[in-house]
Amino acid sequence: MRQLAQNYKDGTLSLLDAPVPRAARGGIVVRNAFSLISSGTETMKVREGGMSLIGKAKARPDQVQQVVQTVRQLGLRATYQKVMSRLDKLTPLGYSSSGYVCEVGEGIGGIQVGDKVACAGAEYANHAEYIYVPRNLFVAVPQPVPLEDAAFATVGAIAVQGVRQADVRLGETVAVIGLGLLGQLLNQLLVSAGCRVVGTDLSADRCRLACEMGAAAAVSDSSAFLAAVDNVSRGRGADCVLLAAGALPPSVFALAAQIARDRGCVINIGMNRLEMPWKAYYEKELEIRYSRSYGPGRYDPRYEEQGQDYPIGYVRWTENRNMEAFLDLVATGRLNVRPLITGRFPFSQAETVYKEMVEAPGKHLAVLFQYPESVDQPTQKSLVLKTSPIKAAGALTIGCIGAGNYARSMLLPILQKEPDVKLAGVVTRAPLNAVDAARRFGFAKAGTDPAELLSDPSIGALLIATRHDSHAAYVIQALKAGKHVFVEKPLAIRREEIYQIAEALQKSGRGLQVGFNRRFAPMVVGLKQQFAGTSEPIVVNYRVHAGKPAGANWFFAQEQGGRFVGEAGHFIDVMAYLADSPPVRVFARRTTRVGELDEMAALISFRNGSVGTLTYVTGGDARTPKEHIEVFGSGITGVIDNFQTGTVLRGGKTFSLKGKNDKGQAGELKAFIQMLKRGGEPPVPYEQLFGVTEATIAIVESAETGRDIALEYETFGLAQPPGMVQEPA
Repeated sequence: MRQLAQNYKDGTLSLLDAPVPRAARGGIVVRNAFSLISSGTETMKVREGGMSLIGKAKARPDQVQQVVQTVRQLGLRATYQKVMSRLDKLTPLGYSSSGYVCEVGEGIGGIQVGDKVACAGAEYANHAEYIYVPRNLFVAVPQPVPLEDAAFATVGAIAVQGVRQADVRLGETVAVIGLGLLGQLLNQLLVSAGCRVVGTDLSADRCRLACEMGAAAAVSDSSAFLAAVDNVSRGRGADCVLLAAGALPPSVFALAAQIARDRGCVINIGMNRLEMPWKAYYEKELEIRYSRSYGPGRYDPRYEEQGQDYPIGYVRWTENRNMEAFLDLVATGRLNVRPLITGRFPFSQAETVYKEMVEAPGKHLAVLFQYPESVDQPTQKSLVLKTSPIKAAGALTIGCIGAGNYARSMLLPILQKEPDVKLAGVVTRAPLNAVDAARRFGFAKAGTDPAELLSDPSIGALLIATRHDSHAAYVIQALKAGKHVFVEKPLAIRREEIYQIAEALQKSGRGLQVGFNRRFAPMVVGLKQQFAGTSEPIVVNYRVHAGKPAGANWFFAQEQGGRFVGEAGHFIDVMAYLADSPPVRVFARRTTRVGELDEMAALISFRNGSVGTLTYVTGGDARTPKEHIEVFGSGITGVIDNFQTGTVLRGGKTFSLKGKNDKGQAGELKAFIQMLKRGGEPPVPYEQLFGVTEATIAIVESAETGRDIALEYETFGLAQPPGMVQEPA
């Protein structure tokens, strides 16, 4: 299939070949018939992509602040790699489309192949021939509504939510500032609701269109706008002012206060920084409200990605129900989107159309891409790409399931440089992500169906870097398919999954490694060498300041195991490595801070008598370095401070540890490759690998129950590695 993408690093637009998405549980695959370009929002994104790094920073000061905090916690090198990886990435365009259902995932009812649907979402309803859409981001199109009109449903829902936030009443006067696509839809909705609308826009043509569609007045001159509001409201002022444009200057906020009546309201719908004249707003006691995109559910991953609806008795109007309401108004003729369409183009001309819209802003109001009327079912779940020749004979062939930010910034760049590795294929949920990973790292093919990699006999090993709740299932499938496995932590998020993985590993004769990279960090390796030849137990204090979450993130969701389970294995594994012994018992306590489930302290006992304490906190100052390690035993003290400095006190002397900023990602992957080439002992002993995984889960259980928990991993029968089948040279 074809999909439009932008490289955010340099702003380049490309119409690319991409694999067709697959219908995951809780979603559908749609063949787009039309997709809408929102001339304001999308062209702003394209222009921003073409800016320099400094220009991007000025445009997104919120992101700059996040980068500064990341530097304080992770260091400059890791932050730079993370930022550059995110910049040099293909991103989709488009968020409002319509088309035909061509595949239905499990758990979806009331919809079938061939039905017409309208789709929403910047990560889903993209400019592409085929798209995957989860259940709450698509709605059935009423029979009288053409798909051309249904493509407006997402932008229409934004307008509907703005009107709901305004809470206007029959006969009220509403001022709309900005008569672009959103402003024109607001005008029609307000007129349908019995309001008297006064609009303003710099374009006289858009003002005339608003009047044709029912506005009481629409003018481009500010003084004329003041007079029009005064006239239509009979001298009382506007009951409500809707800000329907983005990046508005401070003078507009002063204008809004001037035209609003006493105790009126101002609704911000566009992307604006509110720079309000305090005195004017105070004296009229104006109420300021934000309207959040399509409505309740927006930016909530449980609603948008997992399909968890809000009870209608508590949340009457969600983003999905707002889309339905908009289409109902179109179906009854109370909304007419046809006059708003200023261009219809075949999708094959997408690059040219965007270039024209960026170079001539204001020329278009709403532009539609029309897609080929093919009725073929999607079958191309992978895309073969041209790649470099294999660098060495007998290269190891590796496939990758999942390619998120961490894999892109920390793992794949390392594998790409390995002369003995051939990157055979990469699979992700989003087609464009797979194409982008293949482009950047040289995979031979990109796809959306993991089964293609699992069944490929030429692939000897799989790297699994998906969301945490899928790790165990993919590991088991890969082992049963005869693949060696490298899986990012956590190996599992439930105890029963550990048993199932252990059983599959025993039967497979293949190797398994979890991404516990810190044991391969030069500072940690150097610290352990200082204890070589000693036999006494050690004490390890490991303090982690994880910091407060920056907004909603799947990583923190409890269905993904939670934040602690997601990363604590790293720290417990360092303890096991330094103690040279697996954990056997844990005890934990959680703070009573409201809303904080992951802040806790844990005591971990190891088989050889060593003891570790893990303090995992989120509530300190943002400038606090993330990790601090102290080790004591046999007359030796070792300290590693956030992998920036490392010091050992021994025999009256002080030694420095080398390897600043290196957390061991290169070392762990080299060890995995050596395992594939030579067989033998796994890089992480299985009793430690399974013991650390169980300890991580058990710590959460102990914090919840208050019990001291003995670990059970030794019953798995994996104290010694299974007889691993070595790959042929």
